[in-house]
Amino acid sequence: AKAFTMIHGAVAWLGIFCTGSIILSSEEEVDEFVGGTTVRVAAFLPPEFDTKALDAVAERFATEEGGAVSFGVVAGTEAGALLRRAAQSTANDCALVHVGPSPKLQMRVPLPAKGLGCEALPREDDEDAEATFKLTVTGKFVQVQRKDVFGSWNCDLSIRCCKKRDIPGEVAAAAVPAVMMFFPFDEKVAVFNGNLQDEKTLTNFLLQRLLPLVSQYDDQTEILLYDIARTHQIPLLVRVDEEGRGDSDPDSLFASFAARVRGKAIAVRAFSVTCEKIQRLFDMVTGSCKGRERDRKLMEDLGLFLEEGRETFPVIRLLDVLPDDSALAFRRYQAPGASDLQPLLSWFDDYSSGKVRPMWRSLPPPKEAYEPGKIRTLVAETFEKEVFSSGLDTFVYFSSPVCPHCRVFDKVYPQIATAMTNDDGLMLATMDGKRQDTPGVSISSYPYFLLYRSGVPRPVRYQGFRQPDEVVEWIRTHRTAPRVKLGSMGSQVAGDASLEL
Repeated sequence: AKAFTMIHGAVAWLGIFCTGSIILSSEEEVDEFVGGTTVRVAAFLPPEFDTKALDAVAERFATEEGGAVSFGVVAGTEAGALLRRAAQSTANDCALVHVGPSPKLQMRVPLPAKGLGCEALPREDDEDAEATFKLTVTGKFVQVQRKDVFGSWNCDLSIRCCKKRDIPGEVAAAAVPAVMMFFPFDEKVAVFNGNLQDEKTLTNFLLQRLLPLVSQYDDQTEILLYDIARTHQIPLLVRVDEEGRGDSDPDSLFASFAARVRGKAIAVRAFSVTCEKIQRLFDMVTGSCKGRERDRKLMEDLGLFLEEGRETFPVIRLLDVLPDDSALAFRRYQAPGASDLQPLLSWFDDYSSGKVRPMWRSLPPPKEAYEPGKIRTLVAETFEKEVFSSGLDTFVYFSSPVCPHCRVFDKVYPQIATAMTNDDGLMLATMDGKRQDTPGVSISSYPYFLLYRSGVPRPVRYQGFRQPDEVVEWIRTHRTAPRVKLGSMGSQVAGDASLEL
């Protein structure tokens, strides 16, 4: 009766997952659960265990994490025996290899390692779901051939390939009550050794292991990595290797670094992409950089301006992806070049305590202090301080030395400054966006205009005509309430009925 009561309680813990709820009650079910190809969490609980904290964790992952984890539970008097069975099952180190349909009678498929034993996993809803296959493993390849009939196959076939390994010590030593997490990467299994009534600690333990120790940056992971970093405010720690060089796995130093900061940063592996200007210009014709927009964006976010040939690989940089309501999109930090782990850990500790300054590709800051009424020259290094901490509204004109339209507007901008002279709550500024970073702004053409309003996270873009009267009118309409010096209004603004005093 107690066992039934506990299983019923476990259903309440997992019931919000509907068809994703799994009650594990036999060795076969435990084997299948442990050997799955998704992230899975199993709770092994004694009779009458209080599942209040587990309820909250399960609800969090169902509602906020998009059902990213499959949950299972073993409860009652058999929990100890099935926990030992789960530990034994982890001795099978498995990988899922996609084969797909085939118009041929057989296929030769590469494997991730030698010495694997493989089994076929056709999709149950496919046309040839009942097909059986003969798998012949030779070295790092498997020969796939249909066994039930002489012919090809239309099912979306995958194969699971496994080899035996030692059971990790903490897994072998686990005892009821316990929570074990299984995943198809890295160490394959982890045991939560904390208090199962501590909702926050258990949640963090699971969140830290949703991704591999080092994730590969590609089409499959791009959006996920940025979303997790932004949602949970955890930085991306990115190692970039030169394209075409380096092993498929990160070196042991970076992997060790990633392991030590797990839960505090998301470690990522990426490869550089360099496209010459003439190639970028004729991208559609040459195709040399076609389809690499994703990689180029990451390189720009990391501040790797590779065409200039200034980078020495590998490069390790940390990227703070800021919330959607932030005026900046990100901050980046340069990790030191190091041949051992301790300098990297010390640098990360300094970053965590706010002692490391963000890095920007920047021109030298102006030596003179800001003078109200004058056009201020902004640079990337001090942009955040001058724009977001000044208490002023700031209208920024982003320019480029090679832009002919900018040369025309350079003569117009002083007229706008004269018209706005008496407004001491507004700073007019200019910034070279070609030779330095433009924090939080992606600029594709010049001139480019943004109004940063004090206390408002997002800037407003001006896209109207570049005549002085129109620009002045737009600034007054869109900025916060101006502070104008009474009795000192010039002729260019005195007659403006929209001006607020």
